[in-house]
Amino acid sequence: MTKEFFYLDGKDQKGPFTIDQLKQVGLKPDTLVWTEEFESWKPAKDVSELADLIKKTPPPPPIIDSYQSVTVATNENPTKTKTLVEDSNVKLWATVKIISLILLLFIVVAFVGYSFVDTKRANLKKEIAEKIAYVFGTKSEVLDGEKTGVQGEEETTNYGKEKTKKKEKLTWIKLGKDSVQMDLNNFSTQTWAERDGLYTIFKCTKGGFTIKKLTKLNDESFDLETYYSGDMGYRKPEFSRGITGWSYNEYGENNTYGNIRNYRKSVQSCYNEAFDFFTKDDKTGAYTAGKLIDITTFPDIRNEYFYMDNTAPKLYSSSGHFSADWWSSDDHTANVFCEDARVYYSSKGKHYELTLNEDKFKKDLLLTIGISCGILLLLVIVIGVSKPKFFPQPFIVRQKMEKYFVRRPSSFL
Repeated sequence: MTKEFFYLDGKDQKGPFTIDQLKQVGLKPDTLVWTEEFESWKPAKDVSELADLIKKTPPPPPIIDSYQSVTVATNENPTKTKTLVEDSNVKLWATVKIISLILLLFIVVAFVGYSFVDTKRANLKKEIAEKIAYVFGTKSEVLDGEKTGVQGEEETTNYGKEKTKKKEKLTWIKLGKDSVQMDLNNFSTQTWAERDGLYTIFKCTKGGFTIKKLTKLNDESFDLETYYSGDMGYRKPEFSRGITGWSYNEYGENNTYGNIRNYRKSVQSCYNEAFDFFTKDDKTGAYTAGKLIDITTFPDIRNEYFYMDNTAPKLYSSSGHFSADWWSSDDHTANVFCEDARVYYSSKGKHYELTLNEDKFKKDLLLTIGISCGILLLLVIVIGVSKPKFFPQPFIVRQKMEKYFVRRPSSFL
């Protein structure tokens, strides 16, 4: 009786086959076979009857040095050989791809970090723009102030009194090629009370009014001006000269009437009228009641990235000022006058620009990008140490290349 064998092809059992039929199969030494005489499956190399049927295969080639090329002879034509790709090239391309990928990831992370900080900057600018809009409302200029009880002393001037005739003081003054005589009395200095025709002046020591005006030049440029009340002066005397008339008493004596009282407004009333001139009587529409605190604290508007910087204007400024600060040089020049009096005031101004805190912005930008890139670098190091399958090592690549070319010699032909 002819002996028949079964063999395993992976997990599939095939057979039965005679020894002659197994010649066509091409058994390998490790292929498991079984026949009725066996108690269990045996490798084909351990069965004497199948020794001549086992296909002879060459052993795995030795590990080749990185800088040597590998040549493989084929069974079909042993005279033809093929040189494998050098292992150094495999390493180079693998390294270039990995480094390129890592650099790309770092660029993406840096861009994402910058976008995050820049978005934060835009949101903070929008936040501070809303605070500015709250102060101005629909206006480009807002004004408000406060008044307090005024204190000081009155003083009568020499204005309006009969003056003694001064003796001419002539002197020769050379003007160009000619010399002329001039009266030095004409060069006498007038006081501000005499200049403005004031009969009585009030020297203010405390109180009066304070006016603040805020002007928006553009979305990022602003002027803040403050007006302070000063001294005051009456434009008419307390008494005017009486009218001379005749009256007779029982003795036939004649009398003249006395001086007439002019009933000037009180000092406080004069300051109140000047205050109303700036506020209630304002024709520009800038006066906005209840805005004094908002105007006063306007320079303190700030957040994490933006603040109001007292600096020279970048484009232009109101009132023809082109500096960070300005003030009036003479507190007896600008005044508000009415029928009774003149109320003098002085002013000072400051220019503000909405400014980015560049140190804080750059610090946050570098910190965000640094932390992001640091986390990415740590992740790359962990991946490199763990050597996952998707992160091939040069030695593994070399083995796979050698295995491919050795087992498929026909691919070179």
